[in-house]
Amino acid sequence: MITNPFKGLNPYSEQDQDNFIGREEEVEYLLQIIQKNKLVTLTGMSGSGKTSLVLAGLIPRLRNGFLGQAGKEWSVSYCRPGIAPIENFVQSLTHNGALRMDKKSNTEDFEQYLNIIETKGNLGLIDIYKNSEIFNKKNLLIVVDQMEDLFSLDPYFKADKSNQDELLIEMLSRTVKTAETAIYVVLTVQTEYVSRLIDYSRLQEIRSKSQYSLQNISSKKIALMIKRQFNKNKIYFNDDAINPIIEKVSNDNSLLINFQFLCFRLFEKFSNQNKNLSKEEINEVGGIKDCINFAYEDFFQSKSEEEKIAFEKLMRSFILFKEEGMETRCQQFKNIVIISGIETKQLVNMLLELRGVFGSSFDFIEPLISGREIKTERDIKSTHYVSMKYQRARSWKYEKVWHEEEQENYDKYHEFASMTKKFHSGDGSLLISPELDIAVDWRKKTSHSLEWSKKYDEPYLKIIEYID
Repeated sequence: MITNPFKGLNPYSEQDQDNFIGREEEVEYLLQIIQKNKLVTLTGMSGSGKTSLVLAGLIPRLRNGFLGQAGKEWSVSYCRPGIAPIENFVQSLTHNGALRMDKKSNTEDFEQYLNIIETKGNLGLIDIYKNSEIFNKKNLLIVVDQMEDLFSLDPYFKADKSNQDELLIEMLSRTVKTAETAIYVVLTVQTEYVSRLIDYSRLQEIRSKSQYSLQNISSKKIALMIKRQFNKNKIYFNDDAINPIIEKVSNDNSLLINFQFLCFRLFEKFSNQNKNLSKEEINEVGGIKDCINFAYEDFFQSKSEEEKIAFEKLMRSFILFKEEGMETRCQQFKNIVIISGIETKQLVNMLLELRGVFGSSFDFIEPLISGREIKTERDIKSTHYVSMKYQRARSWKYEKVWHEEEQENYDKYHEFASMTKKFHSGDGSLLISPELDIAVDWRKKTSHSLEWSKKYDEPYLKIIEYID
C-alpha cells in the first residue's frame, strides 16, 4: 500500500522529514538566528506550517550534526503551554527523558523539576540543566509551540489571573541570555497574537533580534514538491489545471493549509492511476478554495438524519463569543456533553471520526499534556479540552448558517442579560414593546436552552423569568 506523503490538516513530524519539501532556505535562516541569539520566535498565520518547519525541518537539521555550544549532540524538549504552562513545560522535560543520557523518562523528575522552578524562579531551567546528565555533553533545544495558547484558550487559561505565563517567558528569556548554558529556545506563535507578546518585557528585550516571519513558498518550490511527490506515484497534471493553483499558493500563505489538504485528497483519489489530472478532476474535490468545504459536505451527507442533528449540535457547542467581539472555538469535553446533549460514547466516536478526516483541526488538549496521541475512546477523558482550528480555511455553508444564528443568539442573550441585571438592581424596568416583542420572539427559539447557556456566565433562568 502506498503511503500518502501529504499530511492533510496535520503538521509534518520529525519522522516525515523526507516528505517535507520547499522550506530548506527557511531552515537555514532559523539556524543562523538561533546560533547567534539562542532564541528564535517563529511567527506566521494559522496553518502556514510553523510546527512542520520546526519538527520536520529544523530539528532534523540540528540532529544531523549542527554545531552548538556543547558540541554536535542535541536533546529536544517539545511542549505547548496549554492551560497549565509551567506544568506542561516541566512535563516536556521529563516525559521523553530529554535531560537523561539514556533518554528514559522518570516520573520522579517531574516533582523535582517543578520544585526547582518554584524555588529558583526564572533561574529554574538553568539550574535543572546544570544538574542534569547532559550538561556540557548535549545542547538542549526547548520548543514551545503554539504560544497563542496563552491568549486563545480563555476562559480555561486566563493570563491576567495567572503568573505561569510570565514565569515561563521570564525563565526562557533569562536562560538564553546566560552564556555558559547550551540551551536554545524556539517559540512559535500565530501572527494575530504577536502583539500580545509585548506584555512580556523580558522577552521584548531580545525578541526583535530573534523574530522570523514565515514567508510565502515560491512557485518553483511548489512545482518541485508536486513533481517529487505526485509524479513518482504516477500522478500528473495538465498545466492549465495546476499552474493557477501554484500561482495562488505562492502569493498567499493562508492558502497553504488548503493546498496541503488538496494534495492529500488528490493523492488519495488518483495515486497509481498513471494519468494527467484536468481542472475538472481537481475541482471534483473542491479545488484550492473549496477542498475543505467539500470534505465537510461529504462527511455531513454521509450521516443519517439523527447523526446530522448530533453533528450540528457539536459544531454549535464549539462557538463561543466574548464581550470584546472576540471568538474562540474551544470547549472542555465534559462541557460539550452538557451543551450538545450528545451521549458520551456517540460524541467520542464522532470526534475520533472527525479527527481521522480533518486531522489536528480537531485538537485534543490534555490539562497536563503527555504527548500521547489520541487514537481510541479510552484516550479521551472528560477533562480534555477540544479545540477546533483553521476556521479561516473553510466557508462551509451549514457552518456559516449555524455561526450566524449563534452570533444572533449571543447578541440577544447578552443584551437581555444586561437588562435583567439592571432590573434586579433597581436601575431598569420591565420590558415593553417593541423590545418585549423582540425578547418574546427570541424566547420561543429552540436554538438556545439552559444547556446552551453553559457556554456563558449569564443567569439564563433569570433572563427567561424577566422576559416572561
